[in-house]
Amino acid sequence: MYLLSILLQVSIPVESLNQLLDNLYNEMLPLCADLINVGRALGAWGPGVHCQQSVA
Repeated sequence: MYLLSILLQVSIPVESLNQLLDNLYNEMLPLCADLINVGRALGAWGPGVHCQQSVA
């Protein structure tokens, strides 16, 4: 019985932490969309530059 009460006390903050992180993710993703697209463009551009330097 004592172990069950400890587990219940621990599970409540973990659930609220999960909710907090989920909300933070949902709020930050639209703000980071431009940076994500820049990273994707640089990632796609990098191998092309490397191949051109290797051939030249």
